[in-house]
Amino acid sequence: MTADRTTLDREAHVTVSAFPDVAEPRADAAASDQEGAEAVASRYSNDAKAFEANSDSHLEVLHMSASSGLAYWVGIQRARVQMHGKLDPMQFDLRVTELFRREGDDWKLIHRHADALKA
Repeated sequence: MTADRTTLDREAHVTVSAFPDVAEPRADAAASDQEGAEAVASRYSNDAKAFEANSDSHLEVLHMSASSGLAYWVGIQRARVQMHGKLDPMQFDLRVTELFRREGDDWKLIHRHADALKA
């Protein structure tokens, strides 16, 4: 997949009818974890501004499962990203867990956790 910050539209991906949360791979993660639809959507929107359009990412799904109303996947996200203001692309390898809930005909993200994959 090719990164495009416009694809982080909260209506399309993040639930607005519950309390989603996001935990992320930063040194100050405890201070930056977010809860609640507006906080998570705002965080995604702000974080997306750090990336240029010429980024590339793919997912290595290690396990996934779904019931009629909940689904999850765990795996590795490997991304080569162009950060705003940087000359050289950066490699990100993240362990990721995402949980989704069915809302009508759509699956909405209700939790994401990612941290740096240790070499």
